[in-house]
Amino acid sequence: MASLWQGSGVAVGSETDSSTAGQVPDKTAWHDDGRQFGVLAQNMAGRYLAIGTDILIGLVLLPHNVAHLGKSEYGLWMLVASVTTYASLLELGYGGALTKYVARYRALRDPLALNQIVSTTLALYTGIGLVVYAVAVGVAFNLDHLFNISAAQAATGRTVLLILGAYVAATFAFRPFGTIPAGFQRTHWSSFVSVGTSAAVAVVNVAVLAAGYGLVPLVAAITIVRALGLFAYRAVAYYTFPALQVRFAHVRLDRLRELTGFSVYMLLLDVGWKMSFSSPPVIIGAILGSAAVASWTVAERLGQAALRMTNQMNDALFAVIVDSDARRAERLRTILVQGTRMSLASVIPVGGGMALLAHPVVMAFVGSEFSDAVAAVQALALMVIVRGGFATSLTMLKGAGGHRVATVGSLAQAAATVVLGALLVGPLGATGAALGLAVPVAAVHLALFLPAACRLAGVPVEAVLRQGVWPAVWPAGGAAAVFFALRGAFGSGLWPGLFYLAAAVLVYLAGFALAIGPVDRRFYGSKLREVARWRRSVGVPA
Repeated sequence: MASLWQGSGVAVGSETDSSTAGQVPDKTAWHDDGRQFGVLAQNMAGRYLAIGTDILIGLVLLPHNVAHLGKSEYGLWMLVASVTTYASLLELGYGGALTKYVARYRALRDPLALNQIVSTTLALYTGIGLVVYAVAVGVAFNLDHLFNISAAQAATGRTVLLILGAYVAATFAFRPFGTIPAGFQRTHWSSFVSVGTSAAVAVVNVAVLAAGYGLVPLVAAITIVRALGLFAYRAVAYYTFPALQVRFAHVRLDRLRELTGFSVYMLLLDVGWKMSFSSPPVIIGAILGSAAVASWTVAERLGQAALRMTNQMNDALFAVIVDSDARRAERLRTILVQGTRMSLASVIPVGGGMALLAHPVVMAFVGSEFSDAVAAVQALALMVIVRGGFATSLTMLKGAGGHRVATVGSLAQAAATVVLGALLVGPLGATGAALGLAVPVAAVHLALFLPAACRLAGVPVEAVLRQGVWPAVWPAGGAAAVFFALRGAFGSGLWPGLFYLAAAVLVYLAGFALAIGPVDRRFYGSKLREVARWRRSVGVPA
């Protein structure tokens, strides 16, 4: 653990020297050459590379793992893994707060403050990691009391949870390093590490099962690979900001208070999101058993893949919004309108395709044994479209002072998801859990987050609906008409369905280009040319 506290050796001045910030050259340390759109495009490209790799590997490994482990044991793995997702609640919201303040002090060119908040958070997280593992141990020895599983399943699940708990605890000591590329808007470097780690995990996964080993050796092997990847993320942090100095001497109580003023809301917001998206497998496991969790997992994996594919721009926009709020607040209006429009334009084809091709996709990858997951996939498509399409509103609330509203909405959504899920899982199974999630997500985003973000940015809701929402929505009608007109013309199944969907997406994109008008078409074209010129002449700042 001591290695985590070793600095880079780059001097940034003493604590009493207020001129420290001026000693760090802007172009090398702060990566700010004024080409915001190019940086955003580069980060999104890196994110999509990492996510595409994860999705492809996940889709290939899911049926492979089910075939080797069996539906019941695979469901047990997913059930136990869902328990570890709650561990992130113990970060107490400091992860989001740290990203915000890294971006803020980058905008203000204050390396001393940046080093102090990173060092302070690392000290806090090291202690939290120990608490996380203690909680994991307690849950591991009580699995048979918490879930409807056999004694043999409880014994296997206990070992798996102890392994996963150790890894999750270790990630806390490395989390502050991950916020450096995020706050500096250089997440594409972290994406390269993600791709390499995912590929290594896939190779190890296949090799372990091919050798005839079971669930416990498999989890142990892939966890070791992921643990090694943590050190690569740490190296990226120092590459991004060479002036980074993580030291005990930089730990400050006043920095902790500064972070806490924002993190308490991020904690409550995270509680809401975790309850919303992690409660379905727990409810299903408690009511129906581990086999039903496997059906939910198929639908949830497709939904999460669709969200990850379409929400990367909004994740990348968080640091941009913080920077704009600190230095150029007038840009918030443009970010809200354009972000909502582009989010909807990216998520409507994906979410719509997810609903239209749910049956052939499920049948092709996991077979008729999981036919009950089809309706759940279609229900989650609604959640994907609304949450992904209006994610810019939530991102703006978190990054520009509307975090209180975001927290209230998240908690209300969580309560509704748990209640509806408990009511609907019994009669409808995984589909009931999907509906219990989709309806509250849609209600909170449309009725609360969007109006609140409009007030924050100083733009009428009607303007966002007219300029941001309508141009992205109406072309979907023509695209759907093309899909249904073609369906069955060249047969049924996954590959013909993908062909019909591709034709519909082309129609949608043509309609979207028409809907945005000539002014915005020229605007988007100029930004794309700017990115191309930047890549040819400048490249990535050193």
